[in-house]
Amino acid sequence: STLFPYTTLFRSHGTIDNNPEAFKYLMEGWIQAGHNVYVLSGPTRERIEKELDNLNLEKNKHYTDIYSVVDFLQHNNTPMYQDEKQRWWACEDFDWWESKAKICSTLPFKIDIMIDNDIRYCHLNNFPFLKFHSPQTIFFLYNNGRMDFILGV
Repeated sequence: STLFPYTTLFRSHGTIDNNPEAFKYLMEGWIQAGHNVYVLSGPTRERIEKELDNLNLEKNKHYTDIYSVVDFLQHNNTPMYQDEKQRWWACEDFDWWESKAKICSTLPFKIDIMIDNDIRYCHLNNFPFLKFHSPQTIFFLYNNGRMDFILGV
């Protein structure tokens, strides 16, 4: 694949929100360079938009669009429940984690890399997966579920 445009998919919970200033700088730079930056997270799209707004992240400045696991699962009639904090969850853990890979596979574009803090579904994807580990700011790169290298920042 060519360098431009490059498509990156970020997860907001546990990733962007653990170091918002660093990710804000990175995401804005990628957008300015002509890359596409998408955010995939668990809550509803509306809640993700509010959370990104609270982190001072703006659409078309820091990210291109948002994808919601809850919205995807509800659209596909997956059994779900709300916990005591009114957060939505799939009744089966596998449905939750597999949905992220399914969302990625149904997007109308190719993802060049995903940055997330959880590897439970990286083996289901066919693109590089960069695991963000906080608070040390360490990245682990996975290809097809296998760790390739570690980068500490």
